[in-house]
Amino acid sequence: MTDLLDNYNAMRAELVTGDVLVCNGKDVSAVCIKTLTSKKGYQQASHVATIIVIKEFDRVMISESVINKGVRFIRLSKYLKNYDNKGNAYTGFLSIFRHEDYQYHPNLEKKLVKFVFDNLGRDYSKRQILSLLFRLITKKMPIRIIEKHEEYICSEFCDVGENILNLFLPKKSINQIALPCDFTAKPYKLLGELK
Repeated sequence: MTDLLDNYNAMRAELVTGDVLVCNGKDVSAVCIKTLTSKKGYQQASHVATIIVIKEFDRVMISESVINKGVRFIRLSKYLKNYDNKGNAYTGFLSIFRHEDYQYHPNLEKKLVKFVFDNLGRDYSKRQILSLLFRLITKKMPIRIIEKHEEYICSEFCDVGENILNLFLPKKSINQIALPCDFTAKPYKLLGELK
């Protein structure tokens, strides 16, 4: 765990609001997600979250939508020190990516933080993930199940947050839905690996 914290401490000062935490998990659900959503030329990814730096409190936070928890706002260090609330770090690999068009805009950052706070507790979109799995398996692209963003999958929540910062994916994978791996290739670039 020391190497993991050393990597984080070395990168921490360089992180900015809008960077993306990309997770490459090892558990069964993560492997299923990677198997169904992997694309040639992209790094495998099972989950993504948006990094939010709060300088006033010297905190690096992430906003994410998680199965069985919904939208939440937690310290990035939780992934590194106590991911399972039993003192264990995240079991997969963690990388940080940044959009090449990133520019500091304090008003947009405030809008992003407001968006996160306004959506805390929203459900993870199990219906959307089932629809996405159906589309990936059958290659059919029906109309999206949820249009009003009452629920989110992780990559959709991250994509909406990035859009608030005027950071956009050039092409989304399936029927205009972002997948976790979409944040691992151009216009996103790898800043470093935490684990």
